[in-house]
Amino acid sequence: MAALILFLHYAGGDRVWHSPAAYANFTIDDPWLRQPYGYVNYEELVQHARAHNFHATIAFIPWNFDRSQSSVVSLFRENPDKLSISIHGNNHVHQEFGPLASHALSEQVENMRQGLARMERFRALTHIQYDPVIIFPHSIAPEATFSELRKNQYLGAANSLNVPSDATAPEGADFALRTATLRFGDFPSLRRYSAEADIPPAQIAIDAFLGNPILFYAHESFFVSGMDAFDKTADLVNRLQPGTRWDGLGSIIRHLYLERRRSDGKYELRAFSSKLEITNDHDRDVEYVLEKDETFSHGLTALIDGRSVPFTKSGNVLQATFRIEKGATKEFSVRYADEAALASIDTAKTSFHTNAIRLLSDFRDNVVSRSLVGRKFIESYADNGRAWNLFFVSSGGLGLVLLLAWYFARRSIRISGLDSAAR
Repeated sequence: MAALILFLHYAGGDRVWHSPAAYANFTIDDPWLRQPYGYVNYEELVQHARAHNFHATIAFIPWNFDRSQSSVVSLFRENPDKLSISIHGNNHVHQEFGPLASHALSEQVENMRQGLARMERFRALTHIQYDPVIIFPHSIAPEATFSELRKNQYLGAANSLNVPSDATAPEGADFALRTATLRFGDFPSLRRYSAEADIPPAQIAIDAFLGNPILFYAHESFFVSGMDAFDKTADLVNRLQPGTRWDGLGSIIRHLYLERRRSDGKYELRAFSSKLEITNDHDRDVEYVLEKDETFSHGLTALIDGRSVPFTKSGNVLQATFRIEKGATKEFSVRYADEAALASIDTAKTSFHTNAIRLLSDFRDNVVSRSLVGRKFIESYADNGRAWNLFFVSSGGLGLVLLLAWYFARRSIRISGLDSAAR
């Protein structure tokens, strides 16, 4: 069917649904701004990004907000077209946005707010902008977390799954064929691919044809063979979809919509985000009719460039009509009545447990992973963490028993010697 589908899409022109541009992104999870971080060499990363036309986002752990090296900060500030920052949890203490039974929603809200507060401190210290897009540590969060993220002014989420951990994917091709959804908590959730796995070129081609943003991610160990590890994937995307715009996750979410021309000359927009930047690149002024899925469970206001615009609702669809002049760009946004204002939040690192985990993680990535044996251990621990923890506890307990036995044996010998001397 491919030939027929491609022909119909071509013949339909701007009368069929299409995205404003083809977008892609490559995210590296975990590093902070030190040179190098594990196998990530930032200077070489920029060189490869320019040579092979891609953009690299660092999924930055907010706990690291005050640790950046000046040379790497300068590199980010000088290359905003190739480097950007998004948010990777808060403390990255295992699955801190995990199941509500073991991770209370109130604690998750504290984490997401502290994460933003720390990122604001990061921006003040480095003068580097960041995107309030969250990449959940280890696994995607429950649906209730999505609603709280929206209230707390996060822009969206990007993970290997776009369906919350306690939800079920809606049936039908309309959902399955889109990498982005607003179905859960009115919060944009995007699906991404691991660059460390084999991704069928046909899958990338389908996403490019549908206008889906093509998102990839990896960790520092991905570059053990060299900083050219992502080059082939970037080249493949650029070959399959010439003109792909590689950009940061924030910019991608702000352009997450489809449009088509109606028979009356107006343009319909289907929004997948609560904040959009819409550019009229047509040869005339255009009237847009925007539709966005909404639950309307909260009071809301529709805005154009910060000014309220009227809207109607039909079932679970919000509809707003507005005009954009030729060549102009306007911002459409939805403001929710229950959005929380971020008050003065403590950014201090007072938890011994969290601090120990973060420093041990740095040791893992910057020391242990530098050898083959170390990488094998890391892979084994990732797959068999419970067994390794039991081994460490057992080994530690056995070591403590042997140490105590040695101490009391020495003490007994010493006391026996003193008794003999006294007699």
